Amino acid sequence: IREFSPFWYRLDAGIKITDMYTPGNPSTPIEQVLNNLRAQKYVLIPTIADDINNAALSALLANPTDRATLITNIRVLIAKYNYDGIDIDFESFICKGCRSTWPNTQPNWIKFIQQQKNKKILIKASKK
Repeated sequence: IREFSPFWYRLDAGIKITDMYTPGNPSTPIEQVLNNLRAQKYVLIPTIADDINNAALSALLANPTDRATLITNIRVLIAKYNYDGIDIDFESFICKGCRSTWPNTQPNWIKFIQQQKNKKILIKASKK
């Protein structure tokens, strides 16, 4: 195993990326964990999971300004901790019962992924 991809972040309403590591590990600073993992030559690609409903995620992806802000927020997070990339684990728009909205969301999801690649963000987008 060379890749470390913990579920340390979540996307909340309002394009905010919430840190889930610190509240769960208050006695061990994330920098200490990252230094240990880097010393062991791990590739660090933490996960951002979505914690918003289908309609909110779909609306976020459809709004070019919100999409650009989210991409900027992801880039800032990667730079802050010098991550090797980020795992985008957004699933609410393709959940059971939500598949009917996928045809409208899909073009904006593709734009979101393409715009990240254009910004040279290494991503692993989950496919379910």
